[in-house]
Amino acid sequence: MSSKNPVASRKAQRVIKKYPNRRLYDTDTSAYITLSAVRQLVMDGEAFVVSDAKTGEDLTRSILMQIILEQEANGSPMFTAPVLSNIIRFTVIRCKVSWVATLKRTCRR
Repeated sequence: MSSKNPVASRKAQRVIKKYPNRRLYDTDTSAYITLSAVRQLVMDGEAFVVSDAKTGEDLTRSILMQIILEQEANGSPMFTAPVLSNIIRFTVIRCKVSWVATLKRTCRR
């Protein structure tokens, strides 16, 4: 039986810090990187988190959305209009379902 701890042997997530001047700093390489480099991390399947350098707030989703928006603006659309419409519909439906479930739990107390 191996004495290795599987959790300890896993590679830690790469940390990218976003500074107020909108620059992204990769703590793995100790260098500033671009959104294109972050996009490449996604394409390579690299696990990472983007956090605000000052507050520590998780900005990963925001940065990923920014990459998608830039891709769309540069004439290389990732999604068709119907797909985007479905995403919006799904989000609204999910919020309604979550709200109803919360309301039901609250009323049962």
